Amino acid sequence: MAAMDTMLVVKNTFICEVGIEALSPMSVGRPRAQTEQTFCRRERYLVLDDCEAAVELDVPTACGIDLVPELQAALEFGGSAVESTVASILDLVGELVFHGEGCQLVHQALELASTTQLRSLVVKLRGAFRKAACCPHAHHLLLKLIHDFGAEVIAGIVSELVGEGSNLALDPFACAVLCSLFEFSEKDSETIALMDEVLASDVNVVCYHKHGHKVAVAMLHHGLPRHKSQILASLQSDAQRASRHRVAANVMVGALSGCDEEDAKQLAITIMAAPGAVKSLACHCFGQTVVRALLQLPDVSAQALQYLDKSKARLQRDRFGSLLLKELDTHPSLAVAYATRGGA
Repeated sequence: MAAMDTMLVVKNTFICEVGIEALSPMSVGRPRAQTEQTFCRRERYLVLDDCEAAVELDVPTACGIDLVPELQAALEFGGSAVESTVASILDLVGELVFHGEGCQLVHQALELASTTQLRSLVVKLRGAFRKAACCPHAHHLLLKLIHDFGAEVIAGIVSELVGEGSNLALDPFACAVLCSLFEFSEKDSETIALMDEVLASDVNVVCYHKHGHKVAVAMLHHGLPRHKSQILASLQSDAQRASRHRVAANVMVGALSGCDEEDAKQLAITIMAAPGAVKSLACHCFGQTVVRALLQLPDVSAQALQYLDKSKARLQRDRFGSLLLKELDTHPSLAVAYATRGGA
């Protein structure tokens, strides 16, 4: 009979018998589950894997950057204090260059700095070149140093980037630094090692990446034959896809214009081998750029024009195809063989 007196209650959506176990307390104030933090908060342009490295690369936010308004005013005022102001700015370059306003101030100071001061600036930045390459502000300074000083500063920059080539190629800011390095120091052994790193993992990732494809194009123009062969092999493995891809199409154009004549011819033949490929590409928003590159190749332009002639009616009805035909009529030099054929 005691069992008949048992009271049942609803607890946490379950029907429970009072007395079997104590009612659980309400969950008021119970903390939410949280994933343990495994990294330190960094500025948005830094992508770091471990906390220790992140602490080491912290961007200074005090002292130097607070002086920007004062230094800016002194620089604009001019007079005899300009030289000392420039020296003060360059002394703080390690802090200023990683901030938008600070970096602009450094660029202004560079226009007034002496050659000796510029060389001392390069020394002050040693050890921070990799961080600067990935910074939305500081990478502009690296581009200027590479362009103005060439081999004098390139060796120091490359030595700090070696080992990170594959990651830097996909970075939105470092990719521009790599392209500039490849252009101005293509014969340097460490630069060549950096090129090898870019293509060491997956060449397709580089060619089809929104930032990496720029590095691939630079390597087609300044890389060694082995680098060009690797990129060509990637493009030829699926030429139709690459020719229509929004960024890989640029790599395809770079290959047709930057490789030697025989390699470019073989790539062009691969592109045009698919039935109706030239017509289809001419009507594609990205493929049309590849067709323009085909028309610039002496050995294949006549064949490309012949394909366009056969599909003229279809091209005239297409937005991109009609634009290409109009360009051929307006600028016959667009096609190497146009003059000998008497028009498209």
